Amino acid sequence: MNKIADALMSLLDNDGRFEIRRNTIDMDVSEMAKDSNHFKADIHVAIHSNAGGGEGTEVYAFGPETKSERLAQALYRQVAPFSPGADRGVKYNPALLEVGNRVNATSALIEVGFHDNALDQNGLYRVHQ
Repeated sequence: MNKIADALMSLLDNDGRFEIRRNTIDMDVSEMAKDSNHFKADIHVAIHSNAGGGEGTEVYAFGPETKSERLAQALYRQVAPFSPGADRGVKYNPALLEVGNRVNATSALIEVGFHDNALDQNGLYRVHQ
């Protein structure tokens, strides 16, 4: 996930319109939320890999008809075409630290794939039609 975050940071940094910040490798999810709040971020995007026998990308939002959902939908449209497997879509879970009440910013959690699935793990990506 850090390589993905590094690539994203590079793209955003080159744009010049954004003040960006990312976590350090030693931070846990709670510390990342606190850091985001301290930074007074407008947008908080978490990037993870999933587990549990599934495949493909999904993006979590706080709830339907929220800024979080709009962010999650926009991210999903950009990330999902690179994901192998089934279309998992945007899901809602306000209990997740990454998108819940612990993060003040509009937030979304990208689950880029399942690290316990060989197709996702090996990076054999296909483009959704």
